[in-house]
Amino acid sequence: MIELQKIISVLEGVETLNFKNVLVKGIAYHTDRVEEGYIFVCIKGYQTDGHLYAQKAASKGALVLIVEDFIEGIAIPQVKVSNSRKALAQISAYFYGYPSKDMVMIGVTGTNGKTTTTFLIDRVLQKAYGKTGLIGTVIVKNGDSYIPAELTTPESLDLQRYLWEMKENNIKYTTMEVSSSGLDLNRVDTIDYKIAVVNNISRDHIDLHGSFENYVNAKKKLVRNLKADSVAILNGDCTETLNFGIETIAPKITFGIKNPFTSVVAESIDLSKSETSYKLKVNETLVFDGREIQPQEFEVKLKIMGLHNVYNSLVAATVGLIMGVDVADIQKALYEFRGVERRFQLIYNDEFKIIDDHFANPGNIRITLDTIKKMNYSQFLLVYAIRGSRGVTVNSENARVIAENKELFGLKNIILTTSNDYVGKKDIVTDDELNCVVKILEEGGIKTQIYPTLAEGVKRAIDLAQKDSLILLGGCQGMDFGAKIALDYIYQKIVSRQKLSVKTLKELKDKIYEPLKDRVAGI
Repeated sequence: MIELQKIISVLEGVETLNFKNVLVKGIAYHTDRVEEGYIFVCIKGYQTDGHLYAQKAASKGALVLIVEDFIEGIAIPQVKVSNSRKALAQISAYFYGYPSKDMVMIGVTGTNGKTTTTFLIDRVLQKAYGKTGLIGTVIVKNGDSYIPAELTTPESLDLQRYLWEMKENNIKYTTMEVSSSGLDLNRVDTIDYKIAVVNNISRDHIDLHGSFENYVNAKKKLVRNLKADSVAILNGDCTETLNFGIETIAPKITFGIKNPFTSVVAESIDLSKSETSYKLKVNETLVFDGREIQPQEFEVKLKIMGLHNVYNSLVAATVGLIMGVDVADIQKALYEFRGVERRFQLIYNDEFKIIDDHFANPGNIRITLDTIKKMNYSQFLLVYAIRGSRGVTVNSENARVIAENKELFGLKNIILTTSNDYVGKKDIVTDDELNCVVKILEEGGIKTQIYPTLAEGVKRAIDLAQKDSLILLGGCQGMDFGAKIALDYIYQKIVSRQKLSVKTLKELKDKIYEPLKDRVAGI
């Protein structure tokens, strides 16, 4: 336990009420997690105000309240701050002993590719150094154990606890996704990043930040907070990303495909086969943490498809190089990687193909469609789960990108779904969102088939599929269960039309469901 006075010593400009220097056992920002001897931090959120639950927290044994406004009628010590979210980050880091300072922290931000890039970096470091940590949209991994993630970037208290647990497990290298909301809401204020990656920047989360400028400004906090002995790795093909370079005192390393003058470049890219390959060329000496990486080049092969994964793997290879990983280990780790769920994931490859993709924003959609253009197929079928409760602006922008690409696919109709059978309250598609998508697509000459349930939409696409068709299951939360629905339906159709032995049935089931083996979302 720690004295209250020591904990709040890291806060600036505090006022106190009913102050006693009590011993603090823990911290909570949700009343369900309050225990005897805890500090309860009252956060003013988007949907509710933690101050409304202060009395409940006190009744459950909270000894101290962190507040933005003093609350009458509660006799326990109250510590008033100007920003309780920021205070939560500061006292959480102190309480857990600033664990990020004892490991190499790698933060990855950007509009697209964060999840795959963090997984790739983690695999490279794991190949070389054994146990690693990984925090992001899909999982929180601590060495050999992992749990499903609740947020892309956890709330600061949870994040500090995860890092403390990793430190206790002797984890020395942790890679994490750093979202714009995580940066804007002070969740990573006290994280000491040694490497910051900016994948790319395009329009996204306008509903949360209010404008593109605010969104970009939130992202820039990651590089602004870097120290001089850190490094920023920036996409040299993205002008918006390159502008991040002037925001940091840290040295910069650039990567790219189109710009041959970047620090690290991918050349001779081959996307035509079932595997991706390219030549990685280091154009200049890279310096980090006392290491010097001389100009060199080597081949990279990937089992994952897509131009976007060339970018993602280029970042992972660059991180590996400056972290002292042998080239052979980098090559092997990248080649063995089979992809992240719902990131252009090939889930079925038989008489026709099914690809499952996050399809979240204009940049993501454009990259996905650009990759599909380079593939061979007889017919393209798109099942699109509309983004619920994200607003008309976000959905209009997504629909326009789809409409702009219709000629390249001979796309005359799209299967739309509002996924009413699977989405929760926060992802319900409003009438305005549905109507704006339909209007833009139909004005673009694309007919729409609208299904209120995800199951109906996915099954309809499979029924329409021909030999060598390509079905794309595109969407965010509304498409999380799409892959499971598709494979269930395919399995049932095969079983219903032929009599199979128990052994053959098991082999068929293992084969069909193999892509979902380590799945977290939609299971």
